[in-house]
Amino acid sequence: MNKVLFGVIFSVIVLSIKTVHGQTEATIEAFASISTNSLNSVLVVVTSSNITEDVVVEMRNLRGTGEATFFPSDGTITNIRQSTVLTVKGKTLSNVVSNMVMSAKVGTNSLAANIFTVIDTGKIGFVQAKVLAEQAIAGIIQPEGGSPITVELIRDGSEYLVTFENIHEEGVLKGDFAAKVRVGSSSGNILDMESSP
Repeated sequence: MNKVLFGVIFSVIVLSIKTVHGQTEATIEAFASISTNSLNSVLVVVTSSNITEDVVVEMRNLRGTGEATFFPSDGTITNIRQSTVLTVKGKTLSNVVSNMVMSAKVGTNSLAANIFTVIDTGKIGFVQAKVLAEQAIAGIIQPEGGSPITVELIRDGSEYLVTFENIHEEGVLKGDFAAKVRVGSSSGNILDMESSP
């Protein structure tokens, strides 16, 4: 089962690396998400004094589920030789945040990368699910300060499971979690809450 720890999941990475391959450089416009309900535009800037090879732009899954393709080809790889606005469509929702990457390279030389999430704009996001779960347990269940909180999309994307984990200490007996809250991904309603015995 894939889990996401808050505090490290929302980094958007934009990396620009100069290569020895004809001095080609590329940057990918920073973006955090691609929607399944619309076409999304992403700018890839290519600079080169003399480009002799294609810049290969690829989208792939890093972990969990999720898929995005270029439009209209419906493929996950496209080749460019100049700055281009690429059209991207989300096909399969990410079940964890920041589990997709768009990268640009020439040959085996990496030029740029951007981490993103495939989302459904008709659904609430991972952060909103976490906030709703925190509000639901406020005054009822007190998680340990500094304990990890994981959020995962479950049941074919219809629910989020927000888990407030316990910090384990040697010699102290306690459950793996302080609370688990299920949140409807479309409605934002709290569907179920449980606490560790």
